Amino acid sequence: MDSGSSDNPCSPHYRGSSPFSEPETRSLSDFLRGLKERLLVYVSLHTYKQALTWPYGLSYERADNNQELMEVAGISAEALSRRYGTKYQTGTIFDIFGGVSGSSVDWVKKWLGARFVFEYNLRDTGGFGLLLPPAQVQPTAEETADSLVAMMREVLACTAAPH
Repeated sequence: MDSGSSDNPCSPHYRGSSPFSEPETRSLSDFLRGLKERLLVYVSLHTYKQALTWPYGLSYERADNNQELMEVAGISAEALSRRYGTKYQTGTIFDIFGGVSGSSVDWVKKWLGARFVFEYNLRDTGGFGLLLPPAQVQPTAEETADSLVAMMREVLACTAAPH
């Protein structure tokens, strides 16, 4: 309940009354806790800003494998740009957006220990906000799929080598 959240229930950044107070977040957290020992990759999809980020968002703290996350994100963002030329920023959530609290990405990395944790902030850069024009939906899905395939290939390569 720090920066980047709102106590207004009508806000897209509503934080709830307490951690996991909303049915959707409670259900997701229960599901992910059940996977804890097997959870290798977690990807969260959001709109908008065209950024591919990784933990952490609340502070300048770096993940224990920050360099690895940066490399995977770079490869993934490059793959995303090939089809339509769409450019995404890459960096930690804090570096790109400043202080953001309540992120599932931070929670999955810190408390569940998943090795590869990313957040896509999809098209566009802000002109349309949360209402992406229908003509951009399919291209966004296609380029994101390209990026996810590249990401999973790189994750497989990383897991084959010791870290």
